[in-house]
Amino acid sequence: MLLLLPLCAQAVISDVKFRRLDTQDGLSNSQVLCALRDSKGFVWIGTAYGVNRYDGYRVKAFYSNKRDTTSMRDNYTDQVMEAYDGKLWMKQGMAYCIYDPATEQFERNVSKVLATYGIRGGAERVYIDKKKRFWVKVNGGGVYCYDPKNKKLILIASGYGKHQLNPTYGISGMADFGDGIAMTTYQGELVCLDAKTARVVRESAWMREHGGQRNQDYRIYADDHRNLWITSTGNTFVYIERDKKWYASIPEYLQARNVANAPMQLQTWDVKVDHRGWLWVATDHDGVLVVDLKSHEMRQLLNNKLDLTTLSDNTTKNIYVDDKGSVWIGTYKNGINQYIEGTASLKCLELGDINTVCEDHHGNYWIGTNDQGIIVYNPQTHEQTAHYTIQNSNLSSSIMVGSMCASDGTIWFGSYNGGLVHCIPSKANPSEATIINYRSTGAPDGLAINSVWSITEDRWHRIWLATLGGGVQMLDLKTNKFKTWTAEKNGLPSNYMTSVWWTKKGWLMVGSTWYYSLINPVTGKVLDRIIPEDPSVTARTESSVCVMEDSRGLIWQGSTSGVLVHDPKTRRVRSIDMTDGLFGSSVCSIIEDKSHAVWVVTDHGVSKLIPEKQPDGTWQFIIRGYSSSDGLQKGTYTQRSAYLTRDGLILVGGQGGLDVINPKGLSDARSAERPIFSGLQLFDEDVPVGKAVNGRVILKKSLDECRDITLRYNDQFTIQLGSDAGHVDNHKRFVYRLDGFNENWVKTSEQNPNITYNSLRAGSYTLHVRMLNDDGTIGEEEVEMDITITPPLWRTRWAILIYMIVIAAIALLWRRWYMKRLNRRMETESLRRELEKKQWMNEMMAKLKKENLRGNEGTEVRGNENTQSTEDNVQRSTFNVQCSTSNVQRSTFNVQRPKRHLCDMVDFLRQFAEDFESPDKTKAVKVSFVSPEKELEAEVDKPLFHEAMMILCNNSVRFAHDDCVISIGLARTQNGNIQIQVADNGIGIKDEYKANAFEPFANEDGIGLDRVKEIVVAHEGSIDLADNPGGGTIFVITLPPAEEVEEAIMLED
Repeated sequence: MLLLLPLCAQAVISDVKFRRLDTQDGLSNSQVLCALRDSKGFVWIGTAYGVNRYDGYRVKAFYSNKRDTTSMRDNYTDQVMEAYDGKLWMKQGMAYCIYDPATEQFERNVSKVLATYGIRGGAERVYIDKKKRFWVKVNGGGVYCYDPKNKKLILIASGYGKHQLNPTYGISGMADFGDGIAMTTYQGELVCLDAKTARVVRESAWMREHGGQRNQDYRIYADDHRNLWITSTGNTFVYIERDKKWYASIPEYLQARNVANAPMQLQTWDVKVDHRGWLWVATDHDGVLVVDLKSHEMRQLLNNKLDLTTLSDNTTKNIYVDDKGSVWIGTYKNGINQYIEGTASLKCLELGDINTVCEDHHGNYWIGTNDQGIIVYNPQTHEQTAHYTIQNSNLSSSIMVGSMCASDGTIWFGSYNGGLVHCIPSKANPSEATIINYRSTGAPDGLAINSVWSITEDRWHRIWLATLGGGVQMLDLKTNKFKTWTAEKNGLPSNYMTSVWWTKKGWLMVGSTWYYSLINPVTGKVLDRIIPEDPSVTARTESSVCVMEDSRGLIWQGSTSGVLVHDPKTRRVRSIDMTDGLFGSSVCSIIEDKSHAVWVVTDHGVSKLIPEKQPDGTWQFIIRGYSSSDGLQKGTYTQRSAYLTRDGLILVGGQGGLDVINPKGLSDARSAERPIFSGLQLFDEDVPVGKAVNGRVILKKSLDECRDITLRYNDQFTIQLGSDAGHVDNHKRFVYRLDGFNENWVKTSEQNPNITYNSLRAGSYTLHVRMLNDDGTIGEEEVEMDITITPPLWRTRWAILIYMIVIAAIALLWRRWYMKRLNRRMETESLRRELEKKQWMNEMMAKLKKENLRGNEGTEVRGNENTQSTEDNVQRSTFNVQCSTSNVQRSTFNVQRPKRHLCDMVDFLRQFAEDFESPDKTKAVKVSFVSPEKELEAEVDKPLFHEAMMILCNNSVRFAHDDCVISIGLARTQNGNIQIQVADNGIGIKDEYKANAFEPFANEDGIGLDRVKEIVVAHEGSIDLADNPGGGTIFVITLPPAEEVEEAIMLED
């Protein structure tokens, strides 16, 4: 094992933190062979089994399938390169395949693709340089160079002549070198080609002559200074272009550069140089060496099983530096590690179990521990400069629970059962201090109790204490006396106080077991305060761990059930706990940084909260969490242990040491991250590209390529989002807006970077997505997607067209029906008026007849001419009446003697109702018969009575507006008579004409009601009419029952 460098050397190479990605995160295999970040931002990770695409949030794995020719050729992938058209060329052992990101399919026949460029022959080795030119070594031939931009193809011919490629060379590796490439052979030769001259410009066998083994793989890498790093069988040869000099190994090169503590021996697998000029060396079992080639400093990075931010494996196989400066380190059996510059902003100092910390005027950290007294730490030199315990100082307790640096530069500590501690640093050495211990003696103006929880100083340089059981105390350094506020004397809710804080108005805010109290430092007035009730808050704890007021005037109360944020202006309260993104709900500390973000420390994590005021006056919070996976301690944090230094660092103590957080280094407010449409799910199932799902192909191209999807109205779909930043465990959130559905930006949750919609209404939408920066602002980079939701079949255009045609047809039919009905009504009304006219004429004739009769008996003659004229008229009228009367007499004579026979009226009328046929075929007629009797006999002349029923029913049809409904009823009355009712829905008969309805019409047949009456009267019955309540007329016929035959009785003499 290599020796770690001393702490002073770490000042150049800062603390290196890694983020890990392994099979538990979705990788197909833990043995990582290569990595590449493509132009879209996806990170491709080749493993011993499968290729993985990572979008910052999830892994998608691709595998070989012998039955699917569109899958990879092999699962073993040791190199991934991106071509000019965005397609990925993957080396899989000695073969290649091509991945199309648009179709997410693979092309196995590489020779067919190369043939389109003019390259003939089987590909022995393919390389794509930084200019996206293809370099292809063909089997048994030379090397082609194809530039896709200008479609130019050149050939470096093979042969034994000068500037030709030796045909015996088997090419092992290729790398960019000037305007050409440098190649290595399996025999240890170096060959350099120039694209402009199409010649071999350099050949060297130095590696083979200096220990390089034959028939081995020689992997070559060239840095920006054209230095060559060639690795084979655990050794790396180095060629420095500036010095024109070879080195047989990395240790030899480092020793020549005077790198301190350079190893004597080292088995290496890969070498890369990043944009800072740091040399990264992957080793076998020795982790990773990081060498600053400018300062000649070196640091060894090893795995620490207790620290998830260290390397996951000490055997590292390959290194990749992406275009954003991130370093990716693939390991032999523990996945891949990523180093992102800036992650060193989170680090942990393993200084013991820390309860409290503050900073003095010299920048030293004064740390109160849980069991080791007081430690003084110099963050500049990373050294512990002093340590005060019970044994070497006046401390009476080793448990420090509160601390403060006063304005005079002295340090104050509160202890558990050890009283109040005052540390007075010396001017010569700030780390050396005189310790003064205040203890409780029972004096009324002395310390009330030996457990001091929190300490602060007012503007008059008086020291204020929150004690555990002694209330609140104020120490006046001028008199060296204490003043006390308790529950008994001053109305505090409790004598058990937890925290102290100064409000914007200058009041002392003191946390207690019942929310908090405010104390006026001038008058000593006490105001007890609570967090008001709010309907949105379902759980709260009255006992406060800590209470503070931020720069916005919001009150933050931390308890074992989370954080309550109270806005005194609106009296609204918001609850924040682990369901909102905190690492647990038990709050330890709350502190505001210099950018006004609020940091909430819970038992196992630290969360940054950015308050955002909404238009309705409420507050929303953007939460970004950090934990041990980001470089913080794994131990539980201590209550009230957070502190803000003068330069903006946040210090947090816990069982695992002291965490140092640099908010500025973590801030990425101006990030140019671009969202990526990573995938599509339908009902929580992945939607493949180019394949049918439930009988339809939804994605013809990948989602980020097509930016257009068509779905059904009842589909539940999820759009998976990614980031082009290429960061492992990316915590960035997204904001999105769906035009046509919602106009406001909606934030995704931190744990779910997806957008889900269910049963959108049919229509066209446009989805806009942006990144949400750590400071709560919305990023500038925006991506869009068009979404079309098809309607159900009954809402399609064709269906609507059919509906319109049907509606038009119905309207036309209705119009015809309406006009026909209207015509019928007009005809019926005309007929009615005609009948009314005839009825009136009958009445007039009857009156005239009576007048003529009275005139014959003694009417005076008024004049000869008038009398003669009147007599003529009367004679003519009388003649007409007599003719009519004679007709009636003749008709009556026909029915005066009907041939009556016994008849069952129930059967007769039922049969009549069934056999009745409408005289008007244009009207629909419905005749029904109803009778409660099963049998009812009467003596009737069937033909005559059938004629009467026909007249009634025909009139009902004739005078019906539209369709006719006739109801025939038969029943026995209380006096034993038979009653027949014929009801219709016609136009009815006006009341003024009912009295003469059954009179015969003059010179006309009329409607036959007089005939019906004659038939009924001839049967010794009666007929009457009435209005039908539903419209129309009811004719009521009453007939006598059949005579009963008396039983024959023998008469006796």
